[in-house]
Amino acid sequence: QVIVVVFIVALGWQAGLHEAALASGAIGVVGAAWRWWMARRFARAAPDSDDGCQRARRELEGNSLLAGLLWVVSTVGIYGHLEGTAATAFVMMVCGSVAVAAYFMSLVGRAFALLVIPQLGALVWVSTIDGRAHSWAMAGMVVIFGLTMFRAAREFTTSTTRAVRHGLERKPGDGEITI
Repeated sequence: QVIVVVFIVALGWQAGLHEAALASGAIGVVGAAWRWWMARRFARAAPDSDDGCQRARRELEGNSLLAGLLWVVSTVGIYGHLEGTAATAFVMMVCGSVAVAAYFMSLVGRAFALLVIPQLGALVWVSTIDGRAHSWAMAGMVVIFGLTMFRAAREFTTSTTRAVRHGLERKPGDGEITI
């Protein structure tokens, strides 16, 4: 994510949108530091209780919401003022982020929705207002993309859950759990 944040800040700075670039950078650094801290903490000791798992889930959901805020600030403050290749690159980063999140964040509570709804919602909103990024076609395609990604995320979560349950089932006559 740090690379994406640096790229967003650079796009904003080059376009003369210094406040939006700095705000995006600040939110991105806080989110990345939080994620790094969580990764280090959970690498040392995974949550070993229901309460610990619930705390971890809430933390991941909070971090996802913060990342969604980053995308709202950068979409409204930067993307809405971009043109050409820069605008296309921005939309590609949004789509890439959503696609990756569908396969990882969808496994953790509401983390996927907390990231993607603000992220795509801001892109739809900016596409529907007057300005450089105005495009009803883009708004429509983003809605279709979002619905598709939510369905893919649901299917992935269902398949993964089914595979884990199947892997934990005992085979008849085996006497041990197979994975």
